Order: sequence, then C-alpha cells, then structure tokens
Amino acid sequence: MLSPLMGKHLDITLVRGYLRGTPAPALGSGAELPWVPQGTPLLEPPPGGSGNGPRYCTTVPSPHGGPPVLEMPISFSQRSFFPVQLSLCTGGPPTRVLWDAVVRRAGQLFSRSCNGRLLLLRGKVSWGIAIQPPPRQVQSLRLGGEGYGEGPSPEIQVGRRYMMLLALLLGLLISPSPLLNAYAATIPKSVFAHVVVGILSSYTQSQWAQEISDAKASGIDAFALNIGKDSYTQTQLGYAYAAAKAAGNFKMFISFDFAYYSLPSDTNLIVQIINSHASSSAQYKVDGKPLVTTFIGDNQDWSGVKSRTNIFLAPNWADPNSIASNSLVEGGYPWNAWGTVNNRGVPDPYTNMVNQDSTWKSVLGSKLYFAPISPWFFTHYAPNSYNKNWIFPTEDLYLTRWQNLLRTSPPAIYQLTWNDYSESTYIAPLRSDSNLYPAGASAWTSNMPHDGFRLIQHAFVKAYKAGASSPIISSDKIVYWYRIQSKDAQCNDPTGRPDAYQYVSDTLFVITLFTSPARLEVKSGPVYFRYNVGAGVVMTKVPIQAGEQRFTIIRNGTPVRHGISPRQFTTGCPSNVYNFNVYVGVV
Repeated sequence: MLSPLMGKHLDITLVRGYLRGTPAPALGSGAELPWVPQGTPLLEPPPGGSGNGPRYCTTVPSPHGGPPVLEMPISFSQRSFFPVQLSLCTGGPPTRVLWDAVVRRAGQLFSRSCNGRLLLLRGKVSWGIAIQPPPRQVQSLRLGGEGYGEGPSPEIQVGRRYMMLLALLLGLLISPSPLLNAYAATIPKSVFAHVVVGILSSYTQSQWAQEISDAKASGIDAFALNIGKDSYTQTQLGYAYAAAKAAGNFKMFISFDFAYYSLPSDTNLIVQIINSHASSSAQYKVDGKPLVTTFIGDNQDWSGVKSRTNIFLAPNWADPNSIASNSLVEGGYPWNAWGTVNNRGVPDPYTNMVNQDSTWKSVLGSKLYFAPISPWFFTHYAPNSYNKNWIFPTEDLYLTRWQNLLRTSPPAIYQLTWNDYSESTYIAPLRSDSNLYPAGASAWTSNMPHDGFRLIQHAFVKAYKAGASSPIISSDKIVYWYRIQSKDAQCNDPTGRPDAYQYVSDTLFVITLFTSPARLEVKSGPVYFRYNVGAGVVMTKVPIQAGEQRFTIIRNGTPVRHGISPRQFTTGCPSNVYNFNVYVGVV
C-alpha cells in the first residue's frame, strides 16, 4: 500500500480541465463537457471522513454512457510528485483506488503497476488526489485504470500541455511544476569546487594531477574551472582536462567569469572554448550535455552560444527569477555562500543561508539548483589596491551548513572555493608557488592552512552520497580553528580593521569526529577545559586564551590522541596586519 503525503501542506490549482466524452449516443465521440472554472482550487476535503492522509477533491459531472476520459493539467507547489493515488469521493468514506502509473523520467520508463478498479457513478463524481514524495525530477506522469461497464478504460493524464500557471490561494503564484515543464534534468548527487584558473599561470599537468588527487580524497566530483581571458587560459584548460582524464572518475566543467566576458560580443570565443572540451571523457555532463556555469553575467544573451553548442547552462545570477524565466537556462546557483546582506557580513549567516535555499528552490522549480557552501571569507586590500577589506562572519557556519545540506540533500553542492587564497575561501592545501597569492594576499594566508575543512567535508559528503542521515566517520579526529589574534588587537595597519569585524568572537572552535563517546580536554593558554563528547561530529566552542592550544582525546581513562597547534593566539599584533583569516588544524 502506498503511503500518502503526511504532514505537509500541498496547494493544487486547476490549470484547465474538461471531460472528453467516450462513444455514447447522447454525446458522440470526442464531445467536450464543461468542467469546473479555470483556477478553481482543488482543496475541498472528501465527504465522510479523512481517510489515511490529505485528499484534495473537486466535483465533475459524469457523462452519459461509458467511463470518461479526464484530462487534468494541474500545477503543484511541491517540487515533483510520484506516485499519485486516486480516490473516489462518494457520500460516505472515500473508496481508494490505486491507478496504473507509468512514469517517464529522463526518457526512461520507470514503473508500472495496476492495483485497483474505478467504480463509476452517474451524476456528480468527486476525484480526490493523495500524493507522496517522488523520485527526483519526474518529467511526465500518466495514470490509468480499469472501469466497470461499457466503454474504454478511463485515463487521467497529468502532463505539460498547458504551461500557464494560475494564482493559488491568497493570490500567490507558484513556479512551474516538473510535471508541467518540457524538460527536467537529473544528475547523481555531486560536489563541485570552484577553481580560480587565473592564478595558475605556471601550472603543469602534474600539478593539476595533485590538485585532483586532493580533491577526490575529500569527496569532490568535479572542478568548476573559473576562467578569464588570460594568455595561458587555453593551455591550463588542456592540462586540467588531461589530468582529470588520466585520474579517472573525476570531471571538469568551464565556468566563465563575466567580469571579463560579455555576450553576444564574445560568442565565438565562448563557443570555441566549450567545443574544444565538450567531447572529452573528463567533461562533466548533465543528461549528456556539457555543464557550463558562470561567475555573474546576469541576463547575458546566450542564444548564439546555445545554437552552436549542446550545453547545460546553469549560471550564477543574482536573481533566481531571471533563471526561472529564461528558456535557455536549465539551472543555477547563488554566489552568496556566507549569508551576507548586500555583500555585508551579518551576525546570523545560517538563517540567511536557509532562507536563500528555500527561495531559490521555490523559484527555480524543476530547474537544477546547486547549493553553495564556503568555509570562510576574509580579504584585506587597501583603498589604493583592490579596496576590499571585510570579513563575512562564518565562524561555525561550515559545520552547520553541512548539517543543513545533509538534511535537505540538494542535487549538487557548490564549494566556494577550492583555491581563492586572496579571499580566504580556500580548502585546498597551501602551495609553495608564490603566484597563487596575488597582490599581497600572502600577508593573511601564509602558514594559515585550511586542510581540516576537507576532513569535515569528506565525512559529510560520504553520508550525502549514501543517503545517510549523519556524517560517516571511520577514525577519531579533531579539527579545530581560530583566528590567531584577538579581534580587539591594535595593529599599526593603515588599511584598518575589516568591515563586520565586530560580529566575530575570540573563540576556539573544536570539531570532534568520534567513533564512540570520549572526553575532550583542551588547554588554551594556561586554562584547562574538559568536555564529555558523544560519537559523531560535535562542535565545542572554547573561550580562547592567549598562548598555546593543546588537545587530548581520552577514552576509558586513557589518552588516545594528543596534539598541539603550531600557531599561538595573541592579544597583540606582532605582524602589524589585521589578519582575520582562520588557522585550521587537525589532531
């Protein structure tokens, strides 16, 4: 027995409906009868009891003669639906009927079953619908069943024939349902990482191979190759694709940086770059189409590119409505992975991220949504340089965001970034190549590794891909992070403190990844802190003290792991630079 959708609000609005009469003396073949007015909410409760779940009924006249063919294009506020369970609402408790369901998803037949018969009545008949969550991205749905009496079997067709959406209750509009869209893409759960190619001017293929190896070990499936118009761009793309092909089980896709590109003027160049790598076995594809993303570039005209390529376009545009309404665009993602407002840091980024996800998923409907995540953001350029001096406070966001994404399980997760050292968003290892740290960024990135973020990511990615409800841990580890100087430190730094610095705290964040409960002992400066910590991934916030930071795991009275951070915390400013980057260590 299929269980209906329980405990969720569901809005259904009629787009258009009519009865097509089957051969009968009074009607003839193909006659159309009036149904209910366009836009009628199908939200009446079934008469005579609630049954086993929510049902949404409307009243239709039954034609004379044999059973009708009912065509009912409707729009749903939920993302997609399968299976649909049809109930016959009579004067008493509804008679439940399971219909023959043929589901077509990405062109493939999924399932078919026949478990019931329809009892036809003369006069008025109410059709009730109960719906449960589906496999993701149903492209079209056809339902049918057998009926008593003469005439052909009745059918219900929920399809994409009528694309116009109507107002729901309270005059709200909803996004197109996947059942009504002409195309709904499917991808395996994937994790992408944004790679700034512009800082990799001297990279070799072997260096790309090392980046790929490190990324694969943390659960990343593909690099989004952010490119401008540098002289070495094509060379580096060649190395990247070749290294991914040699590594196996790792993909690449191109992300055009529209700080440098413009359409339609750059159509030929963009087409040439796309088609140069589209046939590579290392190209990430969505339903057979090479994935292409962007950095910004809102509402650029992609018609010329789309006519000469077979791409799946998922840009980073500020307004999700622009993506939803553009027929050339199949998906998208926001750049805001830090919960900012008007590009300013806020004290509660997590709530903003959750709200952003909800808005984007609702607006995009069946178009693919890539959920962004980032571990940190700090940049410190003076007004006479890039004039970027701010921090986005995300002290515990990396963990809480991963917990959120594990619950919501988006089609793909977009890590921002792999290697943007200048903005402190990197999770890649620090490298010795000085070209990676442009325009003085080494002042806040030198000896400030973020490797521990990849360990946290890996535990969550394994669970995300396996459909597990909690991160998967194979051995005990501690990941910790903190800023190396107090937010109130006084520095002889003409650039000044970064914007939003007041929202951060002087805190040591300790993430335990334990296979079983243990005791965590932290010695911060001269002060000991002791905590009983459960199994799994747990965050402990320690009021950091000036000096050395020590960590010990004790289980059954015996120390099982111990480590000392190589960076001390200070209330002064020995470097005379306001450094609000974060040091990440592993025990």
